[in-house]
Amino acid sequence: AEVVWVITNKLLDAVIAEQLPQVPRQNILSEPVARNTAPACALAAFLLEPAAPKTVIGIFPSDHVVGNQARFVEVIRAGVALAASGEKIVVLGVPPTRAETGYGYVELGALVQEGAVPVRRVKRFTEKPDRARAEELVASGNYAWNGGIFLWSARTLAGAIREHRPAMAPLLAKIAAAHGTAEFDRVFAELYPQCEDISVDYAVLEPRSAKGDASEIYCLPADFGWNDLGSWAALHEHLAPRQGGVDTNVS
Repeated sequence: AEVVWVITNKLLDAVIAEQLPQVPRQNILSEPVARNTAPACALAAFLLEPAAPKTVIGIFPSDHVVGNQARFVEVIRAGVALAASGEKIVVLGVPPTRAETGYGYVELGALVQEGAVPVRRVKRFTEKPDRARAEELVASGNYAWNGGIFLWSARTLAGAIREHRPAMAPLLAKIAAAHGTAEFDRVFAELYPQCEDISVDYAVLEPRSAKGDASEIYCLPADFGWNDLGSWAALHEHLAPRQGGVDTNVS
């Protein structure tokens, strides 16, 4: 990409600037306070929308494992193309391997495109279930884990924030408009803490999915050996094949 933005915090900004010397320092923004993923992701959209509204923004948790990198690239390229084709939100759904209670789930709808990377509509998002409900979801064969990987254009995400979080949208718009001016630091410090502390899942995906087919949310399979290493079960699942199926003590 010709232009790179980093939205981080003051604990990491100096290290990031050192590790990414090619990124202009003014493009590394440090949140004055933590406000979860929705304000951070949406700020990127509001910064990009005026000049490049069709730019596709990808949201990727940085601490996950991807086993098959070639397949990962194939799926992401398909997702970027889909997100760029209109006001579409693309979610990557992980095929569940167990009745996991630590993940949210995505209920899958109709198949709208076959091929190497099939596309299905999303019916709704389900928060982390209890054990009995998780077993039901996996047994149905119609749910995927929500791995937290999303793709959308700057215009789509900014528009979704305006629709579903109308109090947050003008704050982010004012912050974005101030970027590059002498007032930016003051405006950022003053307005960003007023943003709701909320995840992008709760802020956008759940209310948007309530619109049914009109939600324009689509799911692509995250069938590339994904693992978030977020529990002992996940860690065991990741390590076991590398140990010939033998249990491994981790300390």
